[in-house]
Amino acid sequence: NFEARTLFAPQQPVGYAKVFGGESRSVKLASPQPIKVMVHKNGSDKLIARVVYNGPVRAPIESGQQVGLVKVWRGTNIAMEAPIYAAEPVAAGSTMRRAIDGASELVIGMFRAGAEKLGDGKGNGQGNDQGNGQGNGRGSSGQKTFRAWPLHHL
Repeated sequence: NFEARTLFAPQQPVGYAKVFGGESRSVKLASPQPIKVMVHKNGSDKLIARVVYNGPVRAPIESGQQVGLVKVWRGTNIAMEAPIYAAEPVAAGSTMRRAIDGASELVIGMFRAGAEKLGDGKGNGQGNDQGNGQGNGRGSSGQKTFRAWPLHHL
């Protein structure tokens, strides 16, 4: 009653990760292997995929370097997860680019700390990286979720 369906073909872009201190502000993510998930043959499973990584990713980045995971949920259960890799190299940026990225991360970090204090009333910074693919963008281990999107009914 189940069959494997390909969600992403080999080298198909799965998403992008933010880059810190690089010539580029982001890096394309892909897998050298097809990313497949088991689905009901006659069902209309609603799947949600998320790219999860510790970020921003510090440049330089080599093509083929593992950056994170793609996680696919079926309802509230993880149906599969697979490693994803940089599909292209990103060289270190100029001193000015690194300074700008450092300043922006400082401001974003202060904003997140304030938002977390307002959100839970305690400021403990605990996030949720599970569930239905929706969340606050920060996992409990400090992971950053780049994108969550529903996949076509399979």
